[in-house]
Amino acid sequence: MTTTERQSPRRRWIWITAAAAGALLLVGAGTGIGIYAASRPSGDPQATPQPTTSTPAVAGVDACMGGAKLTADAVIDAQLSAPRTPEGAVSYAAAFARYTLQIPTPTDSGAVASTTGLGVDWWSHWSESGLSWTGPNPVGVTTVNGSYRVDSFTSDEAVITLTLPWVIDGAISPSRTFEPTLTLSRSAAGTWSVSDMGSTGSGTASSAADTPFTGGC
Repeated sequence: MTTTERQSPRRRWIWITAAAAGALLLVGAGTGIGIYAASRPSGDPQATPQPTTSTPAVAGVDACMGGAKLTADAVIDAQLSAPRTPEGAVSYAAAFARYTLQIPTPTDSGAVASTTGLGVDWWSHWSESGLSWTGPNPVGVTTVNGSYRVDSFTSDEAVITLTLPWVIDGAISPSRTFEPTLTLSRSAAGTWSVSDMGSTGSGTASSAADTPFTGGC
């Protein structure tokens, strides 16, 4: 997570590089842990209870696609159901980010890894960062109080930047966020597939202001 903060052995496909570093979350900069380490240097955040239910989002964006507690099967279902639209791309990007940006890292990630365009190196870095993480545990992210931006969109590729608050011990941080940028490509099956995920933007950033998620989980 940053400042403004998936098979051989399943258990080894676990978390994004140094806060997702160079392959997972932080393509080139230290994905998993690097991202978390880059979170806002503030003291322990004052926790806010995380809602247990979600509210449908506006404009076609589903801030809780896959459900509140994501499993590999839920992420794959989200991938299959996400519309081939900008809103669908945002919805799936948020579901994928919520799944991968959690510690302890999911033990069923091998199934998710097989459905993306992310390479073995990316998933290895992700797993390593989760194992070496020394910060709050458990920790994850949420779309509640978060926002998104469509940096670019074509029928074959979408670049989405998310701002997702940390969730520490089930409570939402009011100050720490993770801001991953995901590149989604059209797979041979016609679904959105994550082909890149990093801590910095790629593509042409939009001049429009980020759009808050409505509801979320």
